[in-house]
Amino acid sequence: MREQIKDLPVQEDRIDRPQGRIAKWIGTSFWAHVNIESMMNRLDRGNIQGLFKKYIMRPIAEASNAKDAMMKKYQGEVSDLGKIKDMDKLVENNLFIDPRGDGKPFIMRKRNVLGVLQNVGNISNLEKLTKGYNISSENVMAWLKRNTTKEDWDRAQKLVKSSTISSIKAQGCSMSLQA
Repeated sequence: MREQIKDLPVQEDRIDRPQGRIAKWIGTSFWAHVNIESMMNRLDRGNIQGLFKKYIMRPIAEASNAKDAMMKKYQGEVSDLGKIKDMDKLVENNLFIDPRGDGKPFIMRKRNVLGVLQNVGNISNLEKLTKGYNISSENVMAWLKRNTTKEDWDRAQKLVKSSTISSIKAQGCSMSLQA
């Protein structure tokens, strides 16, 4: 790779005279439209089997395509869980009070309740949540029971299962790219 770069022509920057605004704008506009594939193609001198394409561009393209395919798959799984009814319905909140504000409770909707629900399945997350608002975990669980249904809990469990599987697969993709 170093040998391929060494014989590229070098353009010296003149330091005795600053570049004009128009010339700078033209240069910036040009480089804004040059992507990394074009740069690697230049370094490989147009060789499709060149080292830069083989070891830099192909892994990047494969990772991007794998990510897109994985996103599409798990978006489908999440949409299969169904729409949440009354997502913007206001919920009574006397528990979560802004610790930095004026002491008034947050205005919460069902979507906020479902966000809290996603954090109670993990003991560590629940502890962080309760410490942040200086409340007990029993109060949080009682508040959740008042403001959720069995379908909400089932959906949360399915979401966790789906996201756990996807994160394991994503870690596998990440490790294969680093190897």
